[in-house]
Amino acid sequence: MPGRPYLLENLGAAPDPGLGADFPLRRFDLALNLLAEERDLARFPPSRAARQLAAIDHWLDQPSVQVRRYLAQFLHGKAYLFGTVEDGRAALVTSANLTGAGLFANLELGLVHYDPPVVSEALGWFELLWRQATEYKDDLRALLFPDPGLVDPETVYLRALLELYGEELDTPLPPAGVSAVALAPFQRDGFERARRILGRHHGVIYADGVGTGKTEVGLAFIEEYALRRGHHALVVAPAQLVANWEERISRARLPAQVVSYQQLASDEQLAPDAPHRRRHLHNARDSYRLIVVDEGHALRSPDTTWHRAIERLLGGERKDLVLLTATPINNGLWDLYHLVMVFARHDRAFAADGIASVRDLFIRAGANERDPENLDPDVLFPLADGVSVRRDRRFIEDNYPGATFPDGRDPEALRVMLGRLPGDGETHDLGT
Repeated sequence: MPGRPYLLENLGAAPDPGLGADFPLRRFDLALNLLAEERDLARFPPSRAARQLAAIDHWLDQPSVQVRRYLAQFLHGKAYLFGTVEDGRAALVTSANLTGAGLFANLELGLVHYDPPVVSEALGWFELLWRQATEYKDDLRALLFPDPGLVDPETVYLRALLELYGEELDTPLPPAGVSAVALAPFQRDGFERARRILGRHHGVIYADGVGTGKTEVGLAFIEEYALRRGHHALVVAPAQLVANWEERISRARLPAQVVSYQQLASDEQLAPDAPHRRRHLHNARDSYRLIVVDEGHALRSPDTTWHRAIERLLGGERKDLVLLTATPINNGLWDLYHLVMVFARHDRAFAADGIASVRDLFIRAGANERDPENLDPDVLFPLADGVSVRRDRRFIEDNYPGATFPDGRDPEALRVMLGRLPGDGETHDLGT
């Protein structure tokens, strides 16, 4: 009717629910519960639905908007009527629900009539139902805008996770197709998150705890890039670990070259002025598309020859960098800064994520402070969470109970058997 929107919730008695049919009122209660769950996840600002909910709240506040609920008899028809009984303008009878999908997306059947007598008769029919219906506006508002005290902590937690990681749920990655390298469930989840970070920033710090199989994750990346995509892959590792990497790559039948830090730093393509330079890289530097660096914390100082060599290697054609390290911070927050900047390349690399200056962010976190009490690492969370995968042993034990490696080994038993594993705080010779 002109200037006065009416909403009528049609639900009431139904035929005998034979053949397993459910009673309409039970279906309505179920629908209310589902709507309440969606509401609880949608109404926390800054919510994706906050603006729409605010518009609905404002609309319902208008005295001209009336809402009633019809329970006298089962009624399934949907009609959109315009005008008054005395002045009928249009009547639309349709299968479309009053939803975005019903009005704009679904394939629906509808019939519209502009003949005033026909429209007036339909409006008279609606007025009869309207008088039999009960007020529902306050109940609808209570459903959409409940007291915040009614929200349980788990829902608040889930809402926070959705705000932080909702984009990842909305845009799933294509399958990696990794099969030559067997991964435990916790390794697979870490690998998939690292893939997403790598796809966005062309670099990732994979910093799971000691003894959790970071080498397998590195091998999985080599399989995806070298075996599945046909790209050249390079592994940089301490001299003592080169043979281990070569053996693991050979066992998995993957195509990749392994060099030590010192070999990298003396390669003639990357250090043309080095006194003992020679050709170590098998391919032209710009032919590589994946660089995996084991014990990646060795790049925490920009003053080393291998740090400068990595910078030159990453120049030119775009390459993706995977830094494997259990200790991304050794001496202070600047360690992490220099690791991030190896692949970030410039101070405003994360401006799209709300970080105007990477250096200023670390200063605000207390990177220049001598007293640990003055550090505020929480300031770094948006950046650290955006570029790294970091799960300690406790997290894996709590979230993957009984987890074992694909060959049946227990991560903790392996650590006890091997004692201090590579990356467990000791220093490796980075030379030849």
